[in-house]
Amino acid sequence: MNHLLFVTAAVLLVAAPAGCSRPGARGLIGQWKLSLPDELRGGSGGNSRLDAPTENDSASSDRNDDTIADNTSSLLDGVAEGETAGEMTLIFHRNGSLETITDFPAARSHKHWRWSMVSWDAVKRVAVVRCEMDPESVTTTIRFIDPETIQLVPPNIAVLETELQFTRQ
Repeated sequence: MNHLLFVTAAVLLVAAPAGCSRPGARGLIGQWKLSLPDELRGGSGGNSRLDAPTENDSASSDRNDDTIADNTSSLLDGVAEGETAGEMTLIFHRNGSLETITDFPAARSHKHWRWSMVSWDAVKRVAVVRCEMDPESVTTTIRFIDPETIQLVPPNIAVLETELQFTRQ
């Protein structure tokens, strides 16, 4: 009986690395793609998620829709020379690894991080996540707009202090 209890505890420890099983963390698992300015402003390429917040969107009062679109435009002007041909992707893995992939004509990178949940506010739908890649350690706040949309300052461009929006792929 003690052997079974030990094996069960060991399996649970292995299945929950880096705090990724904490409440809120499961919602991050997956691949997220940068939302482009025309998508954010409800243009023909997007779904106008920011232009038409729902009654259930508790984070809608906490953000400025135009600011996120402007942030994205500025980023594209700076690292993509204004082109929208490339993309930025975040991949949160269940095992606590995070990939940040930037693939623009003027900026390309693929970084591997470790991520862990610092805190989760279920009412505000806000997570605080620590991302580490020796010697860097970045703590970022992630706001869930809905289950398929998040806003954050990505760890790979934290120095720019630019909040961007990503949609689940």
